[in-house]
Amino acid sequence: MAKTTSPLDAARGALLGAACGDAAGAVLEFSGHVGAEDAAWALTMPGGGCFNVGKGQFTDDTELALSLANGLLLHDGTSPSFPAEQVAQQYVKWFESGPFDIGNTCRNAFALNCVPGKAVAAQMIAASDTQNGSSKSNGALMRATPLAVFGCYMPTSSLAAIAEQDACLSHPNKVCQSCNAAYVAAVGHLISHPGDQQGALAVASKVASGPDFDPGVRKWLLEDSLDNPAALNCEQLIGYCRWGFTLAFMFLRTGTRYKDAIEQTLFCGGDTDTNAAIVGGLLGAFWGAKAIPQSMSGPVIAYAWNDKEGQGHKRPFNLQGHRILCVADALMDLAQRLRG
Repeated sequence: MAKTTSPLDAARGALLGAACGDAAGAVLEFSGHVGAEDAAWALTMPGGGCFNVGKGQFTDDTELALSLANGLLLHDGTSPSFPAEQVAQQYVKWFESGPFDIGNTCRNAFALNCVPGKAVAAQMIAASDTQNGSSKSNGALMRATPLAVFGCYMPTSSLAAIAEQDACLSHPNKVCQSCNAAYVAAVGHLISHPGDQQGALAVASKVASGPDFDPGVRKWLLEDSLDNPAALNCEQLIGYCRWGFTLAFMFLRTGTRYKDAIEQTLFCGGDTDTNAAIVGGLLGAFWGAKAIPQSMSGPVIAYAWNDKEGQGHKRPFNLQGHRILCVADALMDLAQRLRG
């Protein structure tokens, strides 16, 4: 299977790849040890699991990615800056929609009793600084792929800074900021330079060489990702951003095919939906949307809640799978405008 040569296909692959990983992992979340047969079964998008998701339905990981994208698309397109206020408002709107899955760190940040006349982003950052400073969870990394599309033609330092700014809305710990910076830079490079595996790794390493980059995350990127998945205990400290981040770069280094990378991630157990979303975003950008099996992408794009099926959740129209590809396309159009 050939790597993609199209920036648009890579952008679509980043968003769709994360969503498909999320939907596959959702049926195994909190299920304990995952066997090989369990992982293979999850790839068929059967629905169910602890949240009783529909067949192909994704969770908070992708809903927040779409919320982030919705905020980015409100950007005026005149200067390459992060629209923190618009994005923060979309996160609050998502929380108020009554999501069926939400992590504690995101809840702390997005459950705001907003003070009229004061910027929502400022209130969100203040709440996160107060309540989430010690959290090293994966809730910022899991939603980050739209940032990579939005900023794919920006200088690496600018894109990394935007990734850190979004993390600070909910996950201000330097570990989370550094994971976001290296990951988004790598995904962005794979969009602007389709299929350039070594270039993406070099860009991530360059970001990691910065003086403010967390040394632990630097080790995950430069040393731990040279190992194999069996070396990680993803069933310990479930929700730790280390697992999805390290697995994603492991599979990029080895050029593992998209479906195989997702299956191996699920086999590691733990926070299966989020780890698979993080892996899926990076590997989806590397291989492109066309390389994601239709048996995985089809149910995700087509999922629509039906109260007669006995599973799944009714969610807002703008947070559903049918929007993924058009959102990726719109973000690419915006990236081109920001490029000048």
